[in-house]
Formats: sequence, structure tokens, C-alpha cells
Amino acid sequence: MLRFWILGVWIATAASARPFADALSPSDLEKIDSLLKLKTVPGQNLEAAEQEYQRIVQRQTLADLARLYDPANADKLQVSYATFTPEWDGGPQPAKPGLDLGFGLHVVKRLELPWGDGRVKVIEVNEEWPIDRRTGAIFLPDGIRVKMLARDGERHVPGSHELYLFDSFRVAWSENNSKLSLLRGSRYRWDAHEQKLRHRALRVRVSAPYSCMGCHASPAVFTHHFDPDRSLDYERIVPAEHFSLPLDRQKGAREYMKHLRELGTTEEFQCQVYDDLMDPKRSMRVPLLLETVKGMQQHFEFSWMGDDGSPYGEPVSSMWYRQGVYLSGGVMMLDALEDVFEGKYRWWFPQPVVPSH
Repeated sequence: MLRFWILGVWIATAASARPFADALSPSDLEKIDSLLKLKTVPGQNLEAAEQEYQRIVQRQTLADLARLYDPANADKLQVSYATFTPEWDGGPQPAKPGLDLGFGLHVVKRLELPWGDGRVKVIEVNEEWPIDRRTGAIFLPDGIRVKMLARDGERHVPGSHELYLFDSFRVAWSENNSKLSLLRGSRYRWDAHEQKLRHRALRVRVSAPYSCMGCHASPAVFTHHFDPDRSLDYERIVPAEHFSLPLDRQKGAREYMKHLRELGTTEEFQCQVYDDLMDPKRSMRVPLLLETVKGMQQHFEFSWMGDDGSPYGEPVSSMWYRQGVYLSGGVMMLDALEDVFEGKYRWWFPQPVVPSH
């Protein structure tokens, strides 16, 4: 009887102390640490390092995305309309991304799960929902960034962003939103001939892990992103108190509704959008994502993207220095994504999801 009691205590203790990065081994985390340190060493092939990081971290990313998008956790999910940055308005210069390095409506979703011994596992995504430049309607997200608590340590202090793992995907949808693919990309391109590191031609230079950690390590971003007077939280760009605000008072929602008014949309259209924003469990649901993640967990497959190109397959110029949804010849088109469907570029008119009626 005593042996069984001792065994029970051991099992309970082991369960209460389980690692936050439960899909990775200690050697995986050691390798990740060594890859992160390469950013500070001049002359490194960061393209190869970025890609190796993403291959290693994917097991944890998929496990945590499955938790966050699981309908069983829907009631625990916190939603924030973090920011809104309008797209190109047809002027001579391309639009510039906002402080959060993106365009459209940024929807941050945070899941906090009890993890034993009084600890809490934090999983957070930043979804980029692009807009139709003509109408102001919203399309399904074309980018998802992921932040996952992976290590024990003192929380919400300078440097505590290093307790997290970061990841990111580009999202490609079929023309009727009936299929999606998650694609990976590198911010860097290694010139083997010149043995020199270059940046890829991307409108938004975001990929894991280096660009993500750059923002989360920056006090300037944390200070000015929401409220210059608030205290710093070195783990979050979206402060905890922002999730408790009424949805229509959140920064992204206010900026988006203001844009619709400036765009000259009808009052009826604005009311329809407002109704959808007030019901994020329905309107901000990402269909097929959980199924796609589970499929990737089984096959562990993904595709790598190249540089963002123009809609005519030519080198990127200032007019086409963008990703996501854009206007060409009066027709709305989705971004060119290589090796998504049938291994080639495909163009179509995207299907808006907000307003939904």
C-alpha cells in the first residue's frame, strides 16, 4: 500500500511539474537556444538558422495551435482587436505597415491553461485579417503569428520574453474559402556566391524567430503601442487590461470603424460590420484551421515561400512591395503564393467574411 501511495505522489508531482514546451525535448530547446544566439554573431547564414528553428519548433507550434483553436477551449479564449492598419490607397507610394508590422485588422487571441502546481500555460496568436481596399470588407487571415510560453522563470520582467517560443505562418485560401494551406517563410536570404546575408523582398519582414523577438524585446514598442503612460509588460504587446475593454472600445475596432467612415461606406454597412465585431466567437472564427493543424501533426509537412513578387511575375518594385490582398487593373487579387495549389501562382477574387450578412 505504501509503495502505491509513493508511486501516486511521484506521478502527481511529475504531472504538476510538466514542461511548458511539452512537445519538445531538452535537446530541442538547447538547439533552439543556440540558433537564437546566431543573431548576434556577424556573418551567419540566418536563412538556414531560421528554417532550422521553424522545423524544430513546429511540433510545439502545432500542439499549441490545436489547443488554442479547439472548440472545447472557446469559452476560455480572450480576444482583442489589437490594431488596424489600412492598405494601399492607390497613391504613388505603397502603404507602410503599422507598429505591429502588418496590415488590416490584427486580432489577438490568448489562451491561458492551468498547467499544474499553480502555473499557467500561455498561448497567443496574432491573426492578420486583410481588407478589401474598395469596400472595406474583411477577408480571412493571411498571416498568423504564434507566441507560446515554453520555459519556467520570473514573469513580466525585462527579458521574460525569452521564456517564449515564437513562430509564424502565411495562410493561403482557395477562392471559395474551402481550403487553406499554412506556409513558412524566411526573412533572410543567404547569397551563397557572395557569402552575404540579404533581406528577402517582403512588404512585411516578419518570420520566426528573429523578427518576432525583436518586437517583444523592444521597450519602445511596448511603451507606445497602446498607452505611453502604462507600465511595461515585457511579455506582451497587447496588455492584459486591453482584453477586458468592451470590444467597441478596443484600439483595432475603433481604428477600423474610423477607416470605414473615411472610406465613405454606408451606415448600413458599418452597422453590419459592427454587429460582426461584437460577436468574435462567430465572425472571427478561422474555419478549417484546426483540421489543417491536425493534418500537419500527422504528416509534418509544410511549404517554404520565396520572395513576394508582383502580380506579373516581375521583380518587386515600390508599387508592388506588398503581400496580402491588393488591387490590380481594377480587380481584387489574393497574394501570389508559390506551391500552394497545383504548385503555381493562382489568382482569384477573395471572398469577404465580414460583414457576414
